Amino acid sequence: MSFSNDEVLQVAEILINSKYLVVFTGAGISTESGLPDYRGPEGVWTLRDKGLKPKLPRKPMHLVQPNPEYRHQ
Repeated sequence: MSFSNDEVLQVAEILINSKYLVVFTGAGISTESGLPDYRGPEGVWTLRDKGLKPKLPRKPMHLVQPNPEYRHQ
């Protein structure tokens, strides 16, 4: 799928003039913060469905902090 320059400019104008921007991302954005992956090749659900024991979270939940991908201006 490709977009024309006019379409890109229209979207840019909407974003520039918006008071708030919300971006819906995939669940993988949280893995960098230490939360476990669920659907990836080594994900909790993927391993469970294969009859394997999922890996434990890399960090205790109370120590998880937002990573740079969560930053907002």
